[in-house]
Amino acid sequence: MTERVTSQGKQQDSVFEINLQIWDTVGQEAYRSINRLYYKGCAACVLVYDLSKPHTLNLLEEWLLEFLDNFQ
Repeated sequence: MTERVTSQGKQQDSVFEINLQIWDTVGQEAYRSINRLYYKGCAACVLVYDLSKPHTLNLLEEWLLEFLDNFQ
C-alpha cells in the first residue's frame, strides 16, 4: 500500500509531503531475501508483533537488527 500524506506545520508556509509505504511480509522466511529491497531509501521502520503469539515478540530484535544493517 502506498499513501501520500500532506501536512501543514506550525507555520503556514511549512507544508511537507510524506510518501508512506506499508509492506507486510507476515514475517515469513520465504520473503526474507527480498526484504532488503524494501529497506533501501526508507527513513523509518514500524515493527509489530502478534499478541496472541508471544514468540513473535522475541523476533522483533532480529527484525530490527536486519533493518538497521540494510537500510540506506
